[in-house]
Amino acid sequence: MIALRRFLPLFRSSVLGAALGTALLASAPLQADTIVAAGRLATTTGRPLVARNVDLGGTSSTTVRRTGAAQHKWSDTVDYVKTKGDVVLTQVPHTIGFAHARTESLLPDGTLLMRESYLNDEGVLVLSMPLPLERTLHLTAAEAARPLNGLVRSPDPAYEKRNHASDPNRLPYVLPSALGIERMRRASQEFVARKDMKPLPDPEKDAPEVLEAFESSGIVYGLMRLMTERGSTARRAVEEAVRLVERFGWAGEAVQLTVADTEEVWLVAVLPGRTAVARRLADDEAVLAAEVQTLGTVDLLDEKNTIVSPLTRERARMLLANIPEGTARTVTFDWIDYAEPPTLQARLRSYARTRTFLKRIGGLSEEAVRDATGMDYRRFVAPGTIRPQTKISPEALRALMRSSAPDLESPSGIANAATARSSVFDPRTPAWTTREDVASAHPAVIPYVATHPLAVQLPVKMLARSNETGAASAKGDNTPFVETAVQSTFDFSFRDARSFQRHAAILYAFDAAHGAVKPSENSDAPWLASEFAALEKLPDGLAEARFLADKVSPAKGAHHLAESDAIARARARAVLFEHYRTRATPSVTILADTLSTKDRTVRVNVLSTPDFDATKLVRKSLGLGSAIPLASGEPNHRRSEATALNRIDVNGDGRLDAVITFPIAGALEGALPGRYTPLYVTGRTTDKNPFIGFDSVFVKKP
Repeated sequence: MIALRRFLPLFRSSVLGAALGTALLASAPLQADTIVAAGRLATTTGRPLVARNVDLGGTSSTTVRRTGAAQHKWSDTVDYVKTKGDVVLTQVPHTIGFAHARTESLLPDGTLLMRESYLNDEGVLVLSMPLPLERTLHLTAAEAARPLNGLVRSPDPAYEKRNHASDPNRLPYVLPSALGIERMRRASQEFVARKDMKPLPDPEKDAPEVLEAFESSGIVYGLMRLMTERGSTARRAVEEAVRLVERFGWAGEAVQLTVADTEEVWLVAVLPGRTAVARRLADDEAVLAAEVQTLGTVDLLDEKNTIVSPLTRERARMLLANIPEGTARTVTFDWIDYAEPPTLQARLRSYARTRTFLKRIGGLSEEAVRDATGMDYRRFVAPGTIRPQTKISPEALRALMRSSAPDLESPSGIANAATARSSVFDPRTPAWTTREDVASAHPAVIPYVATHPLAVQLPVKMLARSNETGAASAKGDNTPFVETAVQSTFDFSFRDARSFQRHAAILYAFDAAHGAVKPSENSDAPWLASEFAALEKLPDGLAEARFLADKVSPAKGAHHLAESDAIARARARAVLFEHYRTRATPSVTILADTLSTKDRTVRVNVLSTPDFDATKLVRKSLGLGSAIPLASGEPNHRRSEATALNRIDVNGDGRLDAVITFPIAGALEGALPGRYTPLYVTGRTTDKNPFIGFDSVFVKKP
């Protein structure tokens, strides 16, 4: 690791850094997100704006469901939360309805990756970003026995000495992670007495539940939904998250949550154990988070801009009493003191994406960007929040989220080959008018389509009236209804996104094989076709919907907005089909019902049409393969090269067609066993025109 540190500066400017970075990025499955958030005074809308790109290798699909509000009995428990250990959560009397987007990606080895977003009927948005962390800290018993301030210590003595030794109040103390608990247990208790410090709260006496079986209990899945169903504002949703993590613990991976409404944006750090700390994004600031936490240093005594548990706040006040007069009177939380450093792959990707953010949104020069983004062997130091050079519009945010690396597909780009879904959220009042612009594949090559997830109106199913004990009442005139949450799948993603993803794959294959795709003159979206850019400028039906809501009813306005979304999707599908129809040859057929890695060869027919002469195909240029991104997030450029090309009239129409033989090796790279997978044929003709076509085939499991 020390040797690696010597070479890290090279990443900023050298070809060596780029090559090494690519190798490192390819070494692990990609589970990346990029989230950008801006406060209400930093945007042209006067409201916060939030965007997210979901980067998952493999084959992805998205489903969006609408869940209605519900009333619950006092005895009800939460049945959708996954926990570790004997953790039982009781339900609240009323839960808020919401729209839930779930993106899943299946890797060839059977691994299932997942990302979610929640938007409730009060207009509260909840997003999560996993934080890949190194698992090895190399904390020795001798190091753990020398705590600083009698609390916790950094695994890097040099870092600790540099940052904490001269400033005793710099070291924070909050509800510790499992790692922090272990450090405390192994630490010498005499240290506190030697420093003549006032007694600090004893976790084992003051909050015994804090130390309960970190490794065997806690919430694993469902925290975001709990926040969504119970948070009428962003602040209340965050307060609920902090309360739940402290009480029940968190047994999942380290995550950073982004929570927003029409007024505020909050960043929430959740660590394994019982540590959850939230910081409010300033109204005039913007932030990019990409696999590396951007919470920054949090003042635990700032009740307006920080949310922590009451116990954590009280411990901070007691720690403050130990700070000598004349020194800074703050008690802070810093992520690096409680968590492992990010993985090197995460740091490299975050570094590249942050540079793009600082240049385009912050208006920083190359020199200023180098000064703002430092990197060492322990962590990539994200610069945190910035004040945008100009106010951010939804259009500018879409342009940022489709920013790609020069080769379009590199995992270091904000948009890349593994981007399965891109969303730009514009929270509005009333909540059903909140707009989400969605791109169902690489947003640099397909358009964003306007959607309003809360505009889909759900009927509320009424059950029998019940009395206070929950028993059914025959009359029940004075007893309340009990409502059930009604779910409805309405998203177009799984069905319609095939068109979007197929179009993106065609462009990838073109570019990979022949460099046939060239940037357009649109600098904000250099790979976006002009006809797609025109789609994004069409009105979304909001004006008419507001008029109907005012003159008729809110339900009528919401229904009109949902219908406008359906029309927008239909327009996008039509433009997409025409766009790739002129580029792809539809008359490609794989002459096999199924394929497997045990097969030796496969034959493919390419039929001639009045517009295409298949006899002009050049055999040495032909390749067959899948366009599914690899687990690393890199595009799949592996192809099977044609070994034979025969020209015969296959369908008896009087035109000679092409029958191509491919070895099976390479053709199924990245294909999903047990599913139908599109395989693409790429090549060129004798007059040097690019060629591409595809057909789907069932891939057998080994």
